[in-house]
Amino acid sequence: MSTGLQVKLFGCVTVLRDSRPLPPLSSKALELLCYLLLHRSRAHTREVLSGLLWPDAPESHAKKYLRQTLWQLQTNLANGASPDEPAVLDVHDGRVRLNPDGGCWTDVEVVERAHRRCGDLPIGALSDLDVVALEHAAALCQDDLLDSWGHDWCTPERDRLHLVYLDLLDRLIEHAVCRGLLGRGLAHGQRLLGLDPAREVTHRRLMRLYAVCGDRTGALRQYSRCVRALAEEFDLAPAAETVELYRRIRAGSVPILPPHPPSARVPGPLDERLDQIADAVAALRNDVGQLLALHHREPDDRRDAWEAG
Repeated sequence: MSTGLQVKLFGCVTVLRDSRPLPPLSSKALELLCYLLLHRSRAHTREVLSGLLWPDAPESHAKKYLRQTLWQLQTNLANGASPDEPAVLDVHDGRVRLNPDGGCWTDVEVVERAHRRCGDLPIGALSDLDVVALEHAAALCQDDLLDSWGHDWCTPERDRLHLVYLDLLDRLIEHAVCRGLLGRGLAHGQRLLGLDPAREVTHRRLMRLYAVCGDRTGALRQYSRCVRALAEEFDLAPAAETVELYRRIRAGSVPILPPHPPSARVPGPLDERLDQIADAVAALRNDVGQLLALHHREPDDRRDAWEAG
């Protein structure tokens, strides 16, 4: 039995049925399919589609090309489908859209669903399933949308989904810190900076993460990367907040966490959360220092009492 159509839009476009590639589509048929998938929430007039795909052709020719392309696309997409499976495309009344009941899976829809599902939730309210959905979505959109395609209509969609990817990574960083998984937070942060090297807020987060993990050298090195990236990208110096954080770390006023940070959730925004963790560790170290001092003084106190007696 067919499991429906699967179309991967991130990276190199792939059209599958039951995990097997369908017969090759013409470039225009593939472009039409991808456009309909990315704008699946509405129907499109034939005039709009023909003008989009053949902008330089006379209108009568463009409409003819669209009819031929639709026929090829519908024939190809029906290849291997079960008799009771709904058509992937809904074509009627001069309009074309993706059939909402067609059962077509796309990686873009998975990413957008995860982003919608978790976008408005506080970090502390994310369930384990929410986090799995975020991590799966982030893994799906590592490559650019419709990689190497140069059509004008691709650029806004590519930029939009790139921002979605950055936001997914931001939320994964925050969740990792909330759970005390600072190493995972560092990994997500470095991944994010690989996509947007001049993202100053992420540099600050990584500086804090390195510092509270006990890697002051790593934190200072991250500041140097931030300075270089901002200069190369925007010809700007770091913001005052970033410079102040650098000075605190260099002076050793940002406390250092032990190698295995606590896993308890700490409420509050990300930067405040890191400071709270660091302050708690500093207070703990102070208490331990006082106890050790008392422990070392006890033998001297006993000796003084014995000599006095």
